[in-house]
Amino acid sequence: MESRQVRFYIDSRQPTADSRQSEASVVGFAVNRMCALRAPLDDEAADQVGQCVVEEVKSVIRQAYGGEAGHEVGVHLTLGEDRIELQICDCGNSRRDQDPSDSASVVEGSASSGHRSVMDEVRYEAGKDKNVLYLVKTLDTRAAKV
Repeated sequence: MESRQVRFYIDSRQPTADSRQSEASVVGFAVNRMCALRAPLDDEAADQVGQCVVEEVKSVIRQAYGGEAGHEVGVHLTLGEDRIELQICDCGNSRRDQDPSDSASVVEGSASSGHRSVMDEVRYEAGKDKNVLYLVKTLDTRAAKV
């Protein structure tokens, strides 16, 4: 099976925080369904992956952009044969001030520390022009073949 890629963009230019929050939920639901339909994940695991996306998109809006309207959040989903890869991208302020290789090193208020129990890899790269949170879930391909 070849990898499939899907990209979502959330435009935080919506007039209220509620509409931005609902867009995060819509993208989380879409990721949930893509994972459940295209990857060997049960509904509970797909729900957990979708919830990770919702929490992190909300975190970007709150932390990287200070809740300010007029900014974009990118969610890139790659469904591979043996893994699900997510990239949550923003061009705002860096959301991590400590060493990103330290698993306990996250700014208070970010949800990514809790995602370590759901995802197999969580890492954050703060760049000059773009910040990216990587979330990876390894799939048990043996279960898919049974």
